[in-house]
Amino acid sequence: MRSKRTISALLTLIALLLVVSQPGTAEMLSPQATRQAERVPVVAMQPGATPALQVAQGMNPCAAKANPCAAKANPCAAKANPCGAAANPCAAKSGGPTPIRADSIRDHGKLVAMGKDLWNDRKLGTSGLTCMNCHVNHALLNLDMTKGRFPHFVKMPNDIVTLDQMINFCMVNPMKAKPLEANSITMTAIAAYFNQLVDEYNAKPAAAPGASKGKAKTSGPANPCAAK
Repeated sequence: MRSKRTISALLTLIALLLVVSQPGTAEMLSPQATRQAERVPVVAMQPGATPALQVAQGMNPCAAKANPCAAKANPCAAKANPCGAAANPCAAKSGGPTPIRADSIRDHGKLVAMGKDLWNDRKLGTSGLTCMNCHVNHALLNLDMTKGRFPHFVKMPNDIVTLDQMINFCMVNPMKAKPLEANSITMTAIAAYFNQLVDEYNAKPAAAPGASKGKAKTSGPANPCAAK
């Protein structure tokens, strides 16, 4: 019964508001319609809304409440970008990154020239050999198989090694010297000249079938490793 009365009252209110909205028709309402309209619950309306919109707002349970999404700030926009806010841990230090060695070199051509001198320096070891005694004309570098790529298996150490590890193997064995410090300019220069030799070798015309363009005879003292 209550729901029927409410619906009847709402319909009466709609009719009342539609009539009131017409100029000069308010006096035409009957006392019964006026009393029924007075019993309809009053709902807060938007200023300037039409009577029909006001009734619709009173019936819409969502219109009476503020938009919960609009009321809250965007949680993504509210927070600062965690990557942008945090300084780069390498760049954040006032002194810059920690260097790998006290002296640095930036001239690649100068580095290669230094490496060439080291490859021909007998003072690099104590055996009287130089790197070029074993590797003149790209000999014994296995460039026809590896194209200079490391790491790969090398028969002499019987191991898969990096370029730096192979350099130190030669320093300790044929050259009879102490291993080079991994981050030293000497190590970097010898490796740089090796890459120069690789580029020269790969630029040569292909060898004839059955021949190898990297098997030239060594010069100077006999290779102590090949002799075993």
